[in-house]
Amino acid sequence: MLEDKLGLSPAVVARCHSQVRAVFSWALRKKLVAANPALSADPPRLKPAKLHIPSMDDVRAVQAVAPAGFAAYVQVAATVGARRGTLVALRWGDLDLEKANATFTRAIAESGDGVVEKGTKADRPYVSSLGPSTVSALQAHRQRAIEQALRIGVPFGAESFVFSDDGGLTHWNLSWPSHAWKRYSAKAGVKPTRLHDLRHTAASQMLMAGVAISIVAERLGCTEGNILRTYRHFIPGSDREAALLMDQMLSGAD
Repeated sequence: MLEDKLGLSPAVVARCHSQVRAVFSWALRKKLVAANPALSADPPRLKPAKLHIPSMDDVRAVQAVAPAGFAAYVQVAATVGARRGTLVALRWGDLDLEKANATFTRAIAESGDGVVEKGTKADRPYVSSLGPSTVSALQAHRQRAIEQALRIGVPFGAESFVFSDDGGLTHWNLSWPSHAWKRYSAKAGVKPTRLHDLRHTAASQMLMAGVAISIVAERLGCTEGNILRTYRHFIPGSDREAALLMDQMLSGAD
């Protein structure tokens, strides 16, 4: 294996593969190459890492030092728990800020043919409600996008991308939010975590607050089984409550 020949750890090889894949992905988007050969590689499989979950204090700290557009992205990621590709694919027509909800119907992903738009990982559209502060953040973000579109002379409407650097004409580079999270986490003095860990923040906080598993699963666009497998230890008192319940039933206590 490559890691044995080069004397590198599997983690280093996997990280190098990720960086090479990102470079070729960029070159493919710029039409500098015909294909991304890194997608055909077989990097080492790493054991799942222990969850490192940013706290809400961490999230606020990153938002405080990040540009307004990325702060809005983080707001949605931490409160809804949507995946990166799903958020990057979001268009203004998918948001109903009056009713305070977002409909996720598609995702941006890398493939052998370059960056493509496909269905969500849940393989179905799903709707998530938005809290008041998230709605406010998106309203301000929308106004900035409209102003930018006017400045550069591009149309703005329901099909405009929510997270964009050109007034909604095109979406963010898929890898950019991850790089931005790393950069502004460091600037804020927050312990290093992945952007994807904001999904864990959303799920764990909701479960610890007593939100039903079915609702958490729906908001994250996944199954209840996946929630149980990944976040079972965040469901407060479930095992202890089960023990007390069964003990009371057997003893005949009310």
